[in-house]
Amino acid sequence: MRTLSSINPIAIASCLVFCFACGKEDSGGGGGGTKLKGIGGDKSGKATAGWKVVSVKPHGRAPNAVVVTLKARKDVRVLPSDKAPPVTMPRQDHGAPTYRPFDHSDEGRMTFDVSELGSGKHEFTLTLTHHAMIGVKKQLTVTIERSGETKLVDSRFRGQRILECSGGHKCRVEFSLGALKVTGPAGTKVKFGSQTGTLSANEQLRVNLEPWPYLKGKTIAQIKAMKPSIPVELTFPDGKTASSTISGDELKPWSWAYTYYSYKEGGKKIEGEPAYNGKPRGLAHYGTVYGAPKTLAEIDLVATDKRKTDTKGCGVFKNKKKGSSRGYTLKRENKTVTVYDRRTGKQLHQKVFKAEFGRCPTVIGTKSESSLAEVPRDTIGGWLRGLVGKK
Repeated sequence: MRTLSSINPIAIASCLVFCFACGKEDSGGGGGGTKLKGIGGDKSGKATAGWKVVSVKPHGRAPNAVVVTLKARKDVRVLPSDKAPPVTMPRQDHGAPTYRPFDHSDEGRMTFDVSELGSGKHEFTLTLTHHAMIGVKKQLTVTIERSGETKLVDSRFRGQRILECSGGHKCRVEFSLGALKVTGPAGTKVKFGSQTGTLSANEQLRVNLEPWPYLKGKTIAQIKAMKPSIPVELTFPDGKTASSTISGDELKPWSWAYTYYSYKEGGKKIEGEPAYNGKPRGLAHYGTVYGAPKTLAEIDLVATDKRKTDTKGCGVFKNKKKGSSRGYTLKRENKTVTVYDRRTGKQLHQKVFKAEFGRCPTVIGTKSESSLAEVPRDTIGGWLRGLVGKK
């Protein structure tokens, strides 16, 4: 039997080096149909044979972002060249210029901000280096082609429509509450339906929708069923254009109607409406209509409400196990509902509705701090319904 001391130390070192470099190799293949390829810089032979660019695709929700998918190994670091656009994901290594897209698998993704790239073909390199295997690295070339055409592309939707320019210009269009907010190069002309405007330097332009042409001559039922499509067009100082449409539920035609005859503008008479006979035929409370009006002209009253909250303390609750304590508060909603004459904006009725405080609990949850009692909608609705036919 040979003892450890009798084994050649050089043989041990050779074995360790050989085993350290071993590992399952990734299969090779093409570049996912993109104009991307690996070039030069490979000093590690078969260890990097499967390292490649899998695909380059536009980001689904960010029009000026590109996602590059890479194939390599876990624990590989990526160093973009100086010509590369800014990396937005993943985060940069702390204290180093490299990124770690391969922390969890052999396939990693990097997102690049290409908003500053002009039209045409752009190339940059990514150097992939294994964190533990010294000398195992490979350099890949990424090619991105940018069209000179500017397009308005959906960015995201969080309660409002947001569009951004993709291509040769920078711009942002937000649609909310019947108005466009546009930012872009000074001198850009904006057209939204029949409304127009021009961007000044360092200024955000607001273009309000004029709803009456879309509402005129329609019954309330027709307005609620409307799904119009209104074009948005931007003409940049160099003559190039970008366009899109605002349509469907985003426009909320019924909300246009409410805005149109809102008391906030001092009342509003509707074109072509018959003479008022002194008896209200319909009342609108935001999206709810009381009475049986068939047209906007038959909505004679408009109601709004303001909300306030009262509070009532329930004392302090102690957690004996943790030795902590926390207070608990009951809240109740108060709503002041005001009714106006739609034609003149004159206040006609007002009533305060108060919810009932709940009961203080005997035990509270680990995260509970308060509860809110709200005014039942039927309570307010019943009062408003009773006003139709009164003046």
